[in-house]
Amino acid sequence: MEHKNYRFCKKRTVVETGTTYFSCVKFRAGCPARLVVKKGGAIIERNAHCCDQDILEEVADVRRDMSLELQDRAIKEFSVAPGVLWQRVFDEFRAKHHPSTIYGIARPNGVTIIKNVRQGATGGDIFRAVEATPVRSISDSDPRPFLQFSMAHPTTTGIQRMLCFGHPDLLRILRYPQLTLFIDGTFSVVPKGFSQCLIAMVYDPSVDVYVPLLYVLVNSKSQETYWRVLEQLIMASDRLLEPRDVTCDFELALINAVIEQFPTANIVGCLFHWKQALRRKMIELKIPKEQIADAMKSGKLDVLTVIPAEEVLDKVRNFSVFTFGKYDLYKNTFLFILFMQGLRYVRSIIDETETKTKWTAFWKYFVRTWTKRFDMSLWNVSQMRRNNVSMTNRTNNPLEKYNRDFAARIGAPHPSILVFIEAAKKEAHSYVKLLDDIKHGRQSAPAHARSVNVEVPGEYTAFE
Repeated sequence: MEHKNYRFCKKRTVVETGTTYFSCVKFRAGCPARLVVKKGGAIIERNAHCCDQDILEEVADVRRDMSLELQDRAIKEFSVAPGVLWQRVFDEFRAKHHPSTIYGIARPNGVTIIKNVRQGATGGDIFRAVEATPVRSISDSDPRPFLQFSMAHPTTTGIQRMLCFGHPDLLRILRYPQLTLFIDGTFSVVPKGFSQCLIAMVYDPSVDVYVPLLYVLVNSKSQETYWRVLEQLIMASDRLLEPRDVTCDFELALINAVIEQFPTANIVGCLFHWKQALRRKMIELKIPKEQIADAMKSGKLDVLTVIPAEEVLDKVRNFSVFTFGKYDLYKNTFLFILFMQGLRYVRSIIDETETKTKWTAFWKYFVRTWTKRFDMSLWNVSQMRRNNVSMTNRTNNPLEKYNRDFAARIGAPHPSILVFIEAAKKEAHSYVKLLDDIKHGRQSAPAHARSVNVEVPGEYTAFE
């Protein structure tokens, strides 16, 4: 049938109504035009013709080429997530054949191809995959190792694994004399099978930049594990690593490992972790939120970190004014006796209204933990200054901020180990470029976080 110079083919007839339906003869090419012919001969047109428009180029069938590309890059780009890799390849083929329509491999099938190729290459062993050339190297064009060590050692609790990643160009900084080393653990970015990621950062004074050097995945928090990690740091520096100061969390296993590996270094506790530990204890004791917020303000609890011990000695008049159960103040250490005055002063400026019992429990915990379990030189500034400890960013651990930024850049918590490695490589490359740009005058050093300086209050000097 022809209608207005267009040809139509009959599709069906409804006998009961005498209505016949026709479609454009080019309906297989996508033309939507339809005709409805009523019993009396009336014709109703449905949809406009598109068959008279310019015909696009034929659809490009790229399935075979795309499959080969996916198989090749599944190995070359081992650390890239399958879904991300498929999208990259698909976008490249689409751009190559633009403006033609492409007939490619769908995402589910493409992801399956990538996974099968990787499975065959590694036998399903993720650690074997990590040690494969495309993953352990810095990049396809740079065969130097990004995987610094992969270790497994037996313990009483089972096999402990450690994986360490770092860029060789950054590891040279470990050879600098008298550097400041920061060590901290982060958890949200840790792949399954590991308990934490230890990040080692150093301050490079030549460019005024805090540089993350190593990312170490561990599945234990034992002193032996920390000792082994630090031993690998020393070996990565050709045994030239002798830090002047080491800033770390208040974790005895880590602190003891640092003392063993770096006996001459000054160990500095991170004030951020110190205050967070105090906050957690106050919450545990169910101290009101308003009082916790007040105590955490600058100039309250943190005053204890700056009160100089040598000035407190002459102020102690009556040791009995502040006792803790069975503690015998006369038998305690020199520093503990000196700090009693500081504790009394801080307690006098903190709101303990209607919660004296809870606050007394808190102060007992403070004395037991922060004057007995941990040496006060870890968190008291007066002691640090006496030991000539560098106070660079002491109250704003740069590694804390970096941990948050690193986690944000990874995105989802607990990524796959390959995604983690890819993210660590990007971080390392960005810092290599940053240091090079600063040294050649192409960029200035980034601004550091504002340092929070706590001073001894004037009221303290008159406190009795």
